[in-house]
Amino acid sequence: MFVIRSVALTFLALTMVACKSSHIVEPVSTEQRVDKRAPEWVVSPPREDLFLYGVGSSEVYGDSVRALQKADDVARGDLIKQLKVSVSQSLTASTSTENNQVFRKTEIIVNSKVPETEMVGIERADNYVDQTHQVAYALVRLDRRKAISTVKSELYQQELRLTKYDQYPLTGNVMADVRELVPALTDIRKYELNAEKLKLLAANNKEHLANLYDAAALKKKIYGLLSQIQIRLEPMNREAHKLETMMERQLTKLDVSLVDSADAELVLKYSLEVIEKEQKQTQFVLMTADIKVVDSSGRIVSAGVISGKGGAYDPDVAHKRALAKISDKIETEVVKGLLSSI
Repeated sequence: MFVIRSVALTFLALTMVACKSSHIVEPVSTEQRVDKRAPEWVVSPPREDLFLYGVGSSEVYGDSVRALQKADDVARGDLIKQLKVSVSQSLTASTSTENNQVFRKTEIIVNSKVPETEMVGIERADNYVDQTHQVAYALVRLDRRKAISTVKSELYQQELRLTKYDQYPLTGNVMADVRELVPALTDIRKYELNAEKLKLLAANNKEHLANLYDAAALKKKIYGLLSQIQIRLEPMNREAHKLETMMERQLTKLDVSLVDSADAELVLKYSLEVIEKEQKQTQFVLMTADIKVVDSSGRIVSAGVISGKGGAYDPDVAHKRALAKISDKIETEVVKGLLSSI
């Protein structure tokens, strides 16, 4: 197992407008002595107006190429930590006025589908392998002004797309409007991630942070449409009726419209399998629910299997505990169905 150590410690202070930095580096310990032939940046990273630097190290263990790559990864992490020192809070936009479950669940699902990308503009400036002590070092740097320019350009292009969603006229056909607007949630998330990068890069420079797009109104419009989608519950077997009350309660928490009508835009079909087993005078109940979300044409747009296990001396208590476990997962499956119906 590789032992990775970051040589450069976090910034004590950053003069962000002038793009200057200062490191405090602890004396090298006896466990990690540095060869005298090592470049100065190994223990004292450069300080320049135009660049920000990070240093990382990794023990070689016979493979210097792999060790240098790991040292590079550590150095990039060190550089990002330096940027974060100057930022006291995240810039991630949120619809703070909305606290219903459907909004939180939707955000979690959308965010999981948009992975955060690496900070743009970080490049390896130098590397060194201490053959005596078998430690690889990497020096990376970031041209802050170039990176700011790149991120701002990406934000501009993303804002153009989001503006088109803002200008979309609602037709009154809920599903049609949802299909047009819900894809904007992914674009909003990408914009938020880039906005976070810009704040890290620009820190307290308000000139760079001025006029950032506010997605709150667009989010509210989309979530409002989602809550208007009419859903009909359809239990598929006798055991599934045990879930009916719970399903209604969870969907009410999601603020969706439950109807008992053939006109529903979506149908939630579900079946339930119950397995009971007694062991050492304790009753165990395993419940498995098969949930499908079907659109008005009969097409299955989402399907999932959730399960819950409960145990107790009293069989009724064991059943209730198993149902409670399933309850926690129903909301996520329903929201996945809503998003998959687009």
